[in-house]
Amino acid sequence: MPRDLLFKTLENEGVPRKLIAILRSLYTDTKIRVRVGQEVGEEVAVETGVQQGCVLSPLLFNLFLNSIVRRVETTRRSGGIKLVMRETPGEAEREVPIWILLYADDIMMTTVLGHTGRIKASMLDEARRGIAERQAATAAGTPIETTYTKDDLQVTGQGDTAVTSYRFVVKLTGAGLHVERAYRTTNVWMRRDGRWQVVAAHTAFVLNPAQVARLAGEGA
Repeated sequence: MPRDLLFKTLENEGVPRKLIAILRSLYTDTKIRVRVGQEVGEEVAVETGVQQGCVLSPLLFNLFLNSIVRRVETTRRSGGIKLVMRETPGEAEREVPIWILLYADDIMMTTVLGHTGRIKASMLDEARRGIAERQAATAAGTPIETTYTKDDLQVTGQGDTAVTSYRFVVKLTGAGLHVERAYRTTNVWMRRDGRWQVVAAHTAFVLNPAQVARLAGEGA
């Protein structure tokens, strides 16, 4: 993140010049040292990015990132990644363009038992394997039908903040295949500049009775 562009973004966002001047002073002539055990390296100048450990850094980063997102939204013409989806059974498939993905490195995955770990890569590998299998099945003349439904939508609002929660079910059906997975997603929304934006989200896998029994050791 070029710091001159960061301060320009703050100016465009209406941050007072006096506060920007204070922030500039905090980011002037910044240096770091790397310590390994008892050894401390030489000073290295840092001229880009926000300061690690500073309470203002997440806010500064989000303001800068939001300006990029707005620019993408107002200048996009074509392209993007096309996601093929069907929301309800019987509905024709349609392409949904994905222009930008945010916070991929800030997602922490948890298992159904509450464990955390380095499972994001394995989940992405599983998604890629599923796409490859679907493409192979389609090429072989045995396509896999994918449906996506949402229900039980709940909304709670308070001023410029709102919380939404809904359940969604993904079904895969084909020759000798029937997979059904249910999830519960909760999003926290904030209204900024007249627009609602998700600022926090949580998705949990919802176990069915058979899966609960297997985890409890009651089933095969």
